[in-house]
Amino acid sequence: MFGSNSYQPFDPNMPDPPAAPALLQPVDGWSSWTDTYPQNVHFAWQPIPLAQFYELQLHTDSLLLNSHPGMRVNGTSLDWSMQGYGRYYWRVRAASRSWNDYTEWSSRFSFELPGGGPGGSKLHPPDDHH
Repeated sequence: MFGSNSYQPFDPNMPDPPAAPALLQPVDGWSSWTDTYPQNVHFAWQPIPLAQFYELQLHTDSLLLNSHPGMRVNGTSLDWSMQGYGRYYWRVRAASRSWNDYTEWSSRFSFELPGGGPGGSKLHPPDDHH
């Protein structure tokens, strides 16, 4: 898991971070064609030069209030086995000790998993997020 105690980037002597990562997959507005669960969803984004890791947040509301704790991801993609149907919102930011802060959060993308699976939107962390 990603925690505030594990990474503190706020060194004022370091340069500002670059722009936020651009999201690639799932594309904004994507909807799955199957209602079989669990469903594997592949998340991917553009790499940021010098990034040491990324933080992915997955939300079940458009205001980004109901969130799974941020997942630390060491690459530019993650496969997540989704357990429940509903609309999901996701975003990513990058971190590096070469910058004085995290990048801004990426734009927010949404996707939908159709009904028929077990009970509505359930957020469970993937087994391996490296």
